[in-house]
Amino acid sequence: MNKILLFLALLLSAFIAYGQESKFQTKFDDAIPVLNLGTFHMGYTPDANKTEFDEYDKENIRQIHEIAKKIAAFKPTVLIVETSPEYQDKLESRYKEYLINPEMEFENPNEVELLAYEVGRLSDAERIYGIDYQEGYNYALYSQLANKIDSTTVPKYGAMSIDNEQRYWMELGREPN
Repeated sequence: MNKILLFLALLLSAFIAYGQESKFQTKFDDAIPVLNLGTFHMGYTPDANKTEFDEYDKENIRQIHEIAKKIAAFKPTVLIVETSPEYQDKLESRYKEYLINPEMEFENPNEVELLAYEVGRLSDAERIYGIDYQEGYNYALYSQLANKIDSTTVPKYGAMSIDNEQRYWMELGREPN
């Protein structure tokens, strides 16, 4: 009985070790790491759904800055925030002011000023862009597109998938089906 248990344990260990050695590619070699983060609106918003949050409360600001430290560990080089591009000059100038004086006060602080500016300051990000654009959502967009296939990304993912499948079968010591 002990020999059978020992054999099963060794067999299980071999399967686990084999599974850990198998490395499948899940992203392109030249992929740029991106951290996409969403928050609630920390100040005024015309949105239908709002969250109660006191953007002037010192404890709330302290907690937001603690979160900013964790996000800054990602070391973003560019910040992209939900601000209309028409305010780009103001966004950049305020950001530069904040980098010089992180203790500056904002008349109506929001998630950009409370969180994004602090993340940028802590990570030495030099660029910030506003990309918000107000437009009604076009649910029929996909059916209106002339070319529905991305001419570069879709084939790259297809090739990566084929490579992963071939690697899998080679690791099993067999030919692909």
